Amino acid sequence: MRIGSLCMLLALSVCLSQCSIRSIAVQQMGELVAKGVPAFEKDDDLELIAQALPGNIKLLEAMLENDPSNKDIPVILAQMYASYTFAFLEGELENPKTKNKEAIKERVNKFYKRAIGYGERAIKSRSSSCEKSLATLGDLETCLAKLGRDDVPALYWYGFSLATYINQNMDSMGALAEGPKMEKLMNRIVQLDETYNFGTAHLFLMLYYGSRPPMMGGNFAKAEEHYKAIQKIAGPQFLLADVFRARYVLVQQQDKEGFEKSLKAAIAAKAESSQDSRYALYNSLAKSRAKLYLNSVEEYF
Repeated sequence: MRIGSLCMLLALSVCLSQCSIRSIAVQQMGELVAKGVPAFEKDDDLELIAQALPGNIKLLEAMLENDPSNKDIPVILAQMYASYTFAFLEGELENPKTKNKEAIKERVNKFYKRAIGYGERAIKSRSSSCEKSLATLGDLETCLAKLGRDDVPALYWYGFSLATYINQNMDSMGALAEGPKMEKLMNRIVQLDETYNFGTAHLFLMLYYGSRPPMMGGNFAKAEEHYKAIQKIAGPQFLLADVFRARYVLVQQQDKEGFEKSLKAAIAAKAESSQDSRYALYNSLAKSRAKLYLNSVEEYF
């Protein structure tokens, strides 16, 4: 073997070794971040979480850049982009005192689209049958049938991102057209593991069926079934279900008395016991939204 060829082989060997080490490091860091997510959920300080999430998002994007074949990081990025937008930017839109709402709405849609993109990337990496079928509703069943319980996080955060994007763009035919896709995703999650993330696949199905009038495909009976399902899984201590049921389902039904009663009960609810501390972030968010919704009652009824 010539010296030049030997040098090339040695250089290639070093490169492959370094790439392998880098991929392992990224994988281990990704697993560490994924396992650390519950620490965010147990903290009820919304301001602290709002400040912490952007740095974690950019760190994960840098890690994915170094290991583009990683299957786990896109799931976490979809989760963090969607959660950050849902918890904090949407709250700004709901606040009547907020200025420059058009600019915030643009940012909301931009971040939800990023979350959707990472969700699609996560799903496609799990099954070759999902490469093309995600774009066509008729072929989506083929993709979903190939995915199992281990794929639920990817399915959920992709569905979450779609659901929240649709909810913010109810005046867009393009966004509304994604509704049936989101419905199929959430129903598949219910089939595989309905308890994932405190049963909130049922929450989004409740909103999907309950936030529209019957003449536009709404179904209050189905919405109530999914509300009862999440109550059974997460228990009455999970306040977000009651708050969003009030905001979207009870508003659609024009039940002002039930709306005010539900929101006041959420605000008055005691802090979680140590056993229910996993709901801390969600309940802090629920109380914050409940106050905003009560202050806007005249807009809804």
